[in-house]
Amino acid sequence: MADTTTTTEQMDGSTTPQTGSADQSGKATEAKTFTQEQVDKIVQERLKRAKSEKPADYDELKAKAARLDEIEDAQKSELERITEQATKAQESAADWQSKYEQLKAQRQRELDVRQAATTYGVDADVLMRMGGDVDENAKFLQGKEASRPKFGDMHDGGEQTAPAQSLDERLSKAKNQQERIRIRAEFNAQKRNNKR
Repeated sequence: MADTTTTTEQMDGSTTPQTGSADQSGKATEAKTFTQEQVDKIVQERLKRAKSEKPADYDELKAKAARLDEIEDAQKSELERITEQATKAQESAADWQSKYEQLKAQRQRELDVRQAATTYGVDADVLMRMGGDVDENAKFLQGKEASRPKFGDMHDGGEQTAPAQSLDERLSKAKNQQERIRIRAEFNAQKRNNKR
């Protein structure tokens, strides 16, 4: 004989399972009827029992879950450390790039000032201190130099000599490096004397 469960529908619309045995011909020999409340109670008891009973490998699974949590935490902290290092490296690279760009611009300005000072015959130090466009400033200084009256060296007796040559003119006529150094030193000394 096999156990069977059947459901009967009550007049209120609820269903109740029935259990009983059937012989091989399929006829029910004994049937027991449960109300919905009884079925709910049985199900609740079975659920409670299933929840209270731990699986055989529960402790092992719990240990594995704890180990997995540790590994994930370690990976998170390693990832955070690497992310922080990458962020610092990017900031450092940006700082160095900015410094490089500033030095590059400064070097280019120095080259432009030297070239303009030579081209227009003006003082490179003064030109370097001026802000703005180098060529425009050089032209401005050249115009100021041209509009300034040139006085020759005065000797006793009021005799006037030829106007003094500019530093660039004197340097271009120098024959060697030592002579250029001497000319620049004389020019700087004369400049200091004129300021006094």
